Amino acid sequence: MNRIIFYCITCGANWTKGNYTPECNECGGGALKRSCIVCDGKCCNTWKKMPLDSNDSGEGHWMGFCGLSPDEQFEIVQRKMEKQKSNT
Repeated sequence: MNRIIFYCITCGANWTKGNYTPECNECGGGALKRSCIVCDGKCCNTWKKMPLDSNDSGEGHWMGFCGLSPDEQFEIVQRKMEKQKSNT
């Protein structure tokens, strides 16, 4: 039985084994699963990596949804943008 192994072309991390490089754009903050990228895990939902899209673009691509209300999501995203803006 052949098993597909997913890995990062940029840094060589083996995503199938749960490895990733935190600073790597293609790894995008996780191996094949990670906590919600909208609320940083507050909603407890898990997002799944789209490995081929991540490889093709050189940036981590994820599929999932945030379990918080739209208003809560908006507040979190707004705070993240304000923080990012103040860091530049």
